[in-house]
Amino acid sequence: MDHLDGDGVDGLLVDRPRTRPDLEPGSHHRIDRKAVSGWSVDLPGGSFRPNDCQTLLEAIDRLRDDLPRTAPEPGP
Repeated sequence: MDHLDGDGVDGLLVDRPRTRPDLEPGSHHRIDRKAVSGWSVDLPGGSFRPNDCQTLLEAIDRLRDDLPRTAPEPGP
């Protein structure tokens, strides 16, 4: 998953969906929220499924907090 918002999700397809042989692994797609019936997100802290939405958002926040902050490069 590259981006998640209220309307859908953008991401890289890892496996070929059983019901969509026309979609290639490695391709990027935007999926409308209404078209998502089942999903899984694997992060260093564990795997998350539809019933884990709040826990997933908390795990994402923790990952963001752990990212190293880069200082702006000094100007001339």
